[in-house]
Amino acid sequence: MLYVQLLQTTVFQINLIQPHAIQQSVPVSCGSPNTPIEALMFPRQGATRPRRASFFFFWEIGVCFFCVNVTKSACYPINCHGIDVEQLLQNFNCPVKTFPCTYLGLPLHFKRLPRVEVQPLVEKVTARLPTWKGKFLNKAGRLKLLNAVLTSIPMHFLTVFAINKWAIKRIDKIRRSFLWKGSAEANGGHCLVRWAKVMRPKKFGGLGVLDLELFGRALRLRWLWLEWTDQERPWVGTTVPCDAVDRQLFRISTVVIIGDGCKASFWHSSWLDGRAPIDIAPGLYKLAWRKHRKVKEELQDQKWTRGLWRMTTVQEMAEFVILWDLVQQVQLTDGTDEIRWRWTADGIYTSKSAYLAQFNGSYSTYNGNDLWKAQAEGKHKFFLGFYYKPRFSRLTN
Repeated sequence: MLYVQLLQTTVFQINLIQPHAIQQSVPVSCGSPNTPIEALMFPRQGATRPRRASFFFFWEIGVCFFCVNVTKSACYPINCHGIDVEQLLQNFNCPVKTFPCTYLGLPLHFKRLPRVEVQPLVEKVTARLPTWKGKFLNKAGRLKLLNAVLTSIPMHFLTVFAINKWAIKRIDKIRRSFLWKGSAEANGGHCLVRWAKVMRPKKFGGLGVLDLELFGRALRLRWLWLEWTDQERPWVGTTVPCDAVDRQLFRISTVVIIGDGCKASFWHSSWLDGRAPIDIAPGLYKLAWRKHRKVKEELQDQKWTRGLWRMTTVQEMAEFVILWDLVQQVQLTDGTDEIRWRWTADGIYTSKSAYLAQFNGSYSTYNGNDLWKAQAEGKHKFFLGFYYKPRFSRLTN
């Protein structure tokens, strides 16, 4: 946009960076040119990688009829100590604000989100209940509203952030109270079944109410999947919002078919018979020097063995022998590395399959899907599923 070009020109005029460094500046825009967001990153003099930028501007630009509305725009400088921000923004007369801020309904911050930024999400779920006459609905009707509305409210938040434990408890309390009593408050006497049982999938004897923690993890796996399959996205190469548990679930859920070894990570990708070296030899992973290199780089001259000379236990030596045998069986080709999703027939990631994969190993005395597919009223199926499970199991067998 024009304002981004003006900002670049101003940066060069006050000698913050040299004009030839224009190739190192990183303009980042999301979506189309009319998207109301712009971000611009400048490296200091002598910086060789844009990722190590010294100052960063996050612009929230209001767009109205394809024109910039300055009154609805704001600038959020990051790490701009010793820089005259007002001089930089002399051609863009907008207020300078500080984090945290909100964009597209999500709180943005360069630190861990404080509790005050997550509380509005809980209040948004609570605000839905007063407009409903929950006490005049049967439990099957409440279940429909719970799944369609209350559970869907935090979904946008869960695609980016791992929701806090306290927020999950608050939201689950609201959902549980509405299901059993039709209001925002219910004691233990109103709850006829354990909430953990309610959140199980229907085929495992539950009501199909989504577990927010598990479903949030399933949604965040999409970042790791797109990082593999769509590397043209502007955020590829940055840190994705996935923790160690998310990455472990992703490794278990994927199979990497090795080609030239330029995309697959040696330690973190599941390229050895569907398993990742970090899971095959966790002791060796701690000793490895470079943990984020690609397969091709590590197989050249057996570079993956560097640092493993520090082995001191029998377990580490046994892991080395197993990993050595598996690595020696791999032959690189001219093709590209491919990834497949284990839990779907077409090998493509879906949030539903990622969610159900976390229930692998669960057991039920009967197939709940047969009950919920029956041609009967919802309240009858609800009653039968919870009060006549043993009898229903004997009848279906």
